[in-house]
Amino acid sequence: MLPTTPETDLKDVTGSLPSDNVPQDVDLADLSTQAQKLLSTISTNSLVEDALWRDWMGMNATVRTITTAEKISQTWKERSEKRQISNLQILPGATVMRPLSGVSWVDVPFNFITQQSQSGDLEGIVSGTASLVRADDNKWRIWMLVTILECFVGQKNPDELVTVNSPASHSALHTEQEYFVVIVGAGQAGLSLAGRLQALDISYVLIERNKRVGDNWTSRYDSIRQHTTKEMNNLPGDRIPATSTARLRSSIEPVCPNRLPSQFPRLFSQAARSGWS
Repeated sequence: MLPTTPETDLKDVTGSLPSDNVPQDVDLADLSTQAQKLLSTISTNSLVEDALWRDWMGMNATVRTITTAEKISQTWKERSEKRQISNLQILPGATVMRPLSGVSWVDVPFNFITQQSQSGDLEGIVSGTASLVRADDNKWRIWMLVTILECFVGQKNPDELVTVNSPASHSALHTEQEYFVVIVGAGQAGLSLAGRLQALDISYVLIERNKRVGDNWTSRYDSIRQHTTKEMNNLPGDRIPATSTARLRSSIEPVCPNRLPSQFPRLFSQAARSGWS
């Protein structure tokens, strides 16, 4: 068994939340208009000094976290020129967030199109959220930016999986069948990749050394906590809406044996089998 990962208290994590300076009567329609201007030409003036940008392959080739206004504005400029951002739109649904006493900001959703290949024949649909706060000079600026590559234009949505009722047999993995992708490990990353490949009709085989999907969590991590909002803790075909009252328990132990093996092998049974290596 692998050694357990030590627990880190949330108060020891670096960073801070914005103060509660969002007025009770804030005009969300006007703020959405301001967000459009801030996002159209992101610069150091668009961001608070300690801003954070989390990009899930929307603008970069990998998942990246960029901090400080200077680094974000420089990286955004470089990546937007390379990705050729177009059709940036502010979406309905701007929301005042007050998760804790003395903390507030405004989330403004948006999306845009990017070029995902040098030849220009693959366009990506990127969703995003700009979290706005009112700075010391009373101007609205971006405190946090999140961008996510959702899917490709003209391709199937990776969250709309086709359920396969008959799982692949264990012996099928030892035949001469060819797969375009081999995924080693049925953890969070492996399951997510498998679901997206299945939605895109790309053949794959998912192999896992443990007897059950999710055992790599239960055998290693004794202190898993949900550090992000529940709508960000999804697997393909299993979206948790932001309005859901469901909560991930403080320990993953009661969740994995019940939820993962029953839900995901059924969805990913195109070629996935646990207990084979």
